[in-house]
Amino acid sequence: MGSIYTLIVRESMEGVEIVKPVLAVILTLLLSVTAYGQQNVLVGLTYNVSFPTSDTKDFIDKTSFAGYGFEGRGFIKPSFSYGLYFGWNNFDDELNSGTNSEELRSLDVYPITLIFHYYFQPETRIAPYIGTGIGPYRIDQRIKTSNLSPKKVRWHFGVAPDVGLRILLGSSVNALLSVKYHYAFETDGATFSSFGLNFGLAYVLVTN
Repeated sequence: MGSIYTLIVRESMEGVEIVKPVLAVILTLLLSVTAYGQQNVLVGLTYNVSFPTSDTKDFIDKTSFAGYGFEGRGFIKPSFSYGLYFGWNNFDDELNSGTNSEELRSLDVYPITLIFHYYFQPETRIAPYIGTGIGPYRIDQRIKTSNLSPKKVRWHFGVAPDVGLRILLGSSVNALLSVKYHYAFETDGATFSSFGLNFGLAYVLVTN
């Protein structure tokens, strides 16, 4: 079990290195939105729980409770926003062969997507929304046996439709609740899919 936690920590630190340039891009886009006088800009951070499906579930059957998402949304009008999303989820499982050997399986998924959302009743305190994300996914796969821990890094093109609620908590603070489906198309014979439950907070940077 300790080996699994070691892998999670290692991959999460790699995720920090990956996120640095992504955050720079997000902030640049948000400043661009502000410069063009859009209504407001939201920056959100969410905790993500993810459930593997299809071929991914065949490889790792366990739910991921290690995940986060960071996003920026610029509003063209109250009912429509666009922006950029970066996330990370770690999936891991420990398989016993019935002997003294064990196999540790790990997937680390990093979606980097353009996001678009439409909001129903945007002026109300609770605004339902639908949307989608589209862009590259980096997926790191590791199978550790004995002292070997080879890692395969694949880049996929993926989509991520979602439905959710934006809940106004204060003048500048919103809660974000959503259900998101991730699907990364085939690369080198491998695909990825999962359902995610995401909840967190978003802060209003600009209000015109």
